[in-house]
Amino acid sequence: MAPHFRFVIALAIGGAITGGVLIASTRQQRPSALHGSVSAHPLPVGQARPQGARRGIADALREGSVYSSHDCIGGGRETDGWSSCRFRGVCIQGANLVYYRNPKLNFDYEQSRKLGLSATRSWDFSGRILFRNESMPSKSPVERSLHVLVRPYHEANFGHVLGDDVWPVFQAMQIFDELTSDVQVLWQNKGTMRGAKVFKMITNRPVKTSWSHLPNGTCFERFIVGWSDLGYAQGASHFSRFTNLKQFRAFAISTLGLNSMEMAVPHKPTILMLKKDVNHALKKLVITNADEVLKFLRNTYPGANVQTASWAGMSTRDQVKTVMQADIVISLPGSDMMNLLFLPSRAEVIVPCRPRVSDPKAFDISNEVRIWFQFFPGVRMQEFCNEQDRRPHGMFLNTEDVRLRVNDALLRLAASGTILNPASA
Repeated sequence: MAPHFRFVIALAIGGAITGGVLIASTRQQRPSALHGSVSAHPLPVGQARPQGARRGIADALREGSVYSSHDCIGGGRETDGWSSCRFRGVCIQGANLVYYRNPKLNFDYEQSRKLGLSATRSWDFSGRILFRNESMPSKSPVERSLHVLVRPYHEANFGHVLGDDVWPVFQAMQIFDELTSDVQVLWQNKGTMRGAKVFKMITNRPVKTSWSHLPNGTCFERFIVGWSDLGYAQGASHFSRFTNLKQFRAFAISTLGLNSMEMAVPHKPTILMLKKDVNHALKKLVITNADEVLKFLRNTYPGANVQTASWAGMSTRDQVKTVMQADIVISLPGSDMMNLLFLPSRAEVIVPCRPRVSDPKAFDISNEVRIWFQFFPGVRMQEFCNEQDRRPHGMFLNTEDVRLRVNDALLRLAASGTILNPASA
C-alpha cells in the first residue's frame, strides 16, 4: 500500500517536535516547512531546505525527465487548502500554471484539491493550476531566479502594501530559506500598481505585471505564492507568531543601501511631525493645527531639529532615510505610521487618537500600535485621547499637551545616552 501523504509543519519547542497544519512559531524561532514534494517522503526539517549546490531544473532537463514539486505551509482561515507554497518546475500556460505530476508517485486527489483551493482562496490567484501526468517539456525556457506572485490586499494604501504585501513576501522567503534581494516580484493584473514602489524595500528588481513579459511555456526554477495568513491585516489574529520585524528592518535597510545612515550616539535630537496629504489619503483626517504645533516646537526646542514630512510623492528610500534619522515622531494613527519600524532603537512616537470615519462621535486608537509595533521592542509609544480636541476633519493638538509629552521623551532619550541633553543641544 502506498504511503499516505500529508503536509506537516514541525517546530522544536523545549526539545520536543510538535506538528500541525497551521503555522507555528515562537518569538525565538520561525516556522519551517517540511518537504512537500510529490515523493511522499517528508524530510527532517534540517534537510528540507534547498541547498545552493542543488542541481537546477534547466540542467536536469538536459539529462532526463523532470517533474514539478512543492512545499506548502499553513491552513488558510477560509479554506482547508494551504496559505503559502513554493513550487519548483511549474510552467506558464496563459493565465494558468501547469504542474507536471509524476504518475509513478503518490500524488492523490486530495493534494490536487488543496492546491486548487489554495490558489482560488488563500492566494487570490486569478488563474488555475492545471495538472498533467507527464514530465516537463525538455526544451522549456527556465527562469532561474526566485519569482513571487502578489495580488495586493489594498494597493492604494501604503501601510497595507507594506504590511500585507511586502512584509508577508519577506516572511515567505524566510520560511522557505529563499531570502534574497534578487527576487522578481510579479504583480497580478489588477489595479494601477500604485504601491509597487514599496517593494524596493526587499528587491533590487522592478516589479513586473504578472508574467506577461515572459513567453508562454516558461517554467520557474523557484516560485512562491500565497500569504493570506502572513500579513498585518489578514494575519492579525496570530500576528504574535511572526516576530522577525527586526530582521525585516535590517534586510530592507541593506537592500535600500542605507546601512551608513544609522546615527551615532549621542546626537542632536530630531523631532519629526507627519503631515497627511489629504489629496492621496484614504482617511482624510489631519492634525488641524499642524502649522501652529510646528512653530511651537521650533520656538520651544531651538536645540533640536524640528522637521515635517508627508510621504505622498516621496520615494521609498527617502521615507526610510527620514524615519531612520528621527528620535521623536508625532503622528495620527494610520498607514503613515507603518514605516516607523525603521526608527532607531529607543525612539519615541506620540500618537493622538482620531475621530472614527464611520462614527464621528467615536474615536479610533492606533491599530499600528496594537498589532504592528507591539512586537518591535525598543520603540516607545505614547497614545493619548482628549475628547475636547476633536474636530470635523481630524484632531486639534493642545500645545501644552504636546510640550509635556515631548519633554518626557527628550528626558528619557537623554538619560539613555541616545541624544544630547535637550537643554544644551
